[in-house]
Amino acid sequence: MESLRVLYSTNVKLPAGDAQSKQIYAMAEAFSSISPHGNFTLVSPAFPEQKNLSTPFAWWKVRLPRPSRLRYLVFFLIQPFLFWRNRPDLVFTRDILVALASVLCGVSVCFEIHKAPKRSAAVILRAISRSKKLRIVAISSALKKFLETTFEFPEDRVFVAHDAVKKEAFARLATLSKSQLRRELGLPLEKLVIVHPGRAAAVRGFGLIQSLMASHHDFLLLQIGGSESDTAFWKAKYAGDPRLVFLPSQNQTTVFKYQAAADLGLFFLTKQTETWWCCSPLKIFEYMAAGTPILSSGIGSVTEVLNENNAILFDPEDPQALEKGFRFFLENPEEVDRRRLNALKSPAAQTSWEQRCEAILRFEKSVSSANLGSLVAQTP
Repeated sequence: MESLRVLYSTNVKLPAGDAQSKQIYAMAEAFSSISPHGNFTLVSPAFPEQKNLSTPFAWWKVRLPRPSRLRYLVFFLIQPFLFWRNRPDLVFTRDILVALASVLCGVSVCFEIHKAPKRSAAVILRAISRSKKLRIVAISSALKKFLETTFEFPEDRVFVAHDAVKKEAFARLATLSKSQLRRELGLPLEKLVIVHPGRAAAVRGFGLIQSLMASHHDFLLLQIGGSESDTAFWKAKYAGDPRLVFLPSQNQTTVFKYQAAADLGLFFLTKQTETWWCCSPLKIFEYMAAGTPILSSGIGSVTEVLNENNAILFDPEDPQALEKGFRFFLENPEEVDRRRLNALKSPAAQTSWEQRCEAILRFEKSVSSANLGSLVAQTP
């Protein structure tokens, strides 16, 4: 496949611990890995934390004003200069203003979307939707269907690409036993360990642990990271219960170790979460790649990846459902292991970020070829 010069332009702080930043940085590393030297460039705002960070790709760190609205405007205005300096064949972005700048400058752009555009973003997307320079990467099939219906995108201009995993990292962890990992992390060897990295927000369903905490089951539930306010609330609510332990945010490698060392991975999602119907949560792919059984909300686009054949699903509308799912986990070890292995062997757990990038570039080339064919057909 002929190599393309790719420019990933983002107004997001990199690196950072939130899922969006992790996903963008993983994509940048993957694009760099599959591209010949000099064919990939990342552009993002400059932050002090980047000072001593070594990367295998060209990274332009742009100093931007602090007020968010002014920052977005300045970042939009400098895009033509970035295109001129880098001469990309393709711009990749999750920022609607970068997509707009690309279309206005006549540069092909893949705009990755993770939720339904609203207000000004929706207006801009509708305005550029007919441009042959625009391609859409949707994070789920549900979102693809929404975009095709709402914005009348042709089906062949919208590509579904769920999130991916760092296969090499999980392959290394697979060579270690749970006991080895637990010793390294300081976890009890015999205790049943449950893990939940990320936000512990009530709106996302973390409050569903109430049925589990009210039970007499013996376990250790590790909540890793999340906001200080959420942590303080749940600590106060379950003060004195040693089964619930809060850990500060960890680097990605350490989070992977906790996921692999655990007996069970939790994922919460409720219909109060804005993106419940269209999201593609990173942690479920990581649980699958770690070979850890999953107990997850069974609603929305999560079911494009998880089902009763590779996970234990529960209804988040039922306040007792989490405890029921946990009881199923305890009482059916052979079935749980079967589902765990199915998850581990599934394409979702075996797709690397590099493979995701390669698939997106194949999609871009197919769209470009179709555009060229259309242009030739219209030539008298």
